[in-house]
Amino acid sequence: MTQSTYLAPKQDRLDAWYDGSVICIVAIGAHGDPLDLGEHEVEAFIEKLQACLRQAKEGTKT
Repeated sequence: MTQSTYLAPKQDRLDAWYDGSVICIVAIGAHGDPLDLGEHEVEAFIEKLQACLRQAKEGTKT
């Protein structure tokens, strides 16, 4: 008999990256809940997403 166990992260995780063909996003709280972000956190995350989008657009140019 196998038992699966979900281990929640020990801290909040908010990240985005370009993975060669897709933009990956993770946003999860330390207890598995969605993240609550303040204005400055949202602005910083938008900048990170825009950087990923630029990388994606550059990767699709021939």
